[in-house]
Amino acid sequence: MKTIRKFNCSICGEEKILTVKVRGWKTAKYCSKKCMGIGYSRPKVKLNCKICGNEFEVNKARFEKKNPKYCSRKCEYVDRKGRVAHNKLPRKNIVCACGCGQNVEIVVGRIEDVNKRFVLGHNSKARVWNKGLTQEIDERVKKFSGKNNGCWSGGVSFEPYTPEFNRSLKNFIRKRDNHTCQECKHTEEQLGYKLCIHHIDYNKKNNDPKNLIGLCRSCHGQTQFNRNDWVDYYKEKVLCQY
Repeated sequence: MKTIRKFNCSICGEEKILTVKVRGWKTAKYCSKKCMGIGYSRPKVKLNCKICGNEFEVNKARFEKKNPKYCSRKCEYVDRKGRVAHNKLPRKNIVCACGCGQNVEIVVGRIEDVNKRFVLGHNSKARVWNKGLTQEIDERVKKFSGKNNGCWSGGVSFEPYTPEFNRSLKNFIRKRDNHTCQECKHTEEQLGYKLCIHHIDYNKKNNDPKNLIGLCRSCHGQTQFNRNDWVDYYKEKVLCQY
């Protein structure tokens, strides 16, 4: 057959011979769809994990935006265990910026612009933008409610818990976990409230103790994003500990 064009693949270097005029034959650079996929993929950046030292790859865009330091959630957890808890950081008192004359406790080292946000919790005149508003009377609330919300999962949060998920089971899990959040390691005494009991696989009907774990409110809230990652992460943690 007559050869129309010869070129070397820009990915693997293999010589490609075109015998038929196909779409883009004049500017073709890849010998196969596999090489084309590699060529069109996002550029990667190689980094070394801060904890284990293993090499891992991330998208260049993510590297420029977040500068990741860990190859996995497990390494991130190990690093977080060694950090100073927020409630143990040194603090000082400053005069409230609203003019009431009362003192507000803040963390030492924070700039005054950041400290002004604490005034909102102290000033009785401060108002949350969506307080008292409903979907019927405000379009902003409707825009982020129900199916319009990025965290919408088909309304599973409205499903009822089974009778087995009762107070005695929750207390058993808290006692098993030493009344300590299994993510940030803060105790109930430090937090000032009882731990939330989280279903690892997000199935409210699966009340196996191996599918339950104690978390503080902050860590429990984080599990509503990237659910698949958290499932694998907490399953491995429970299996290692119990």
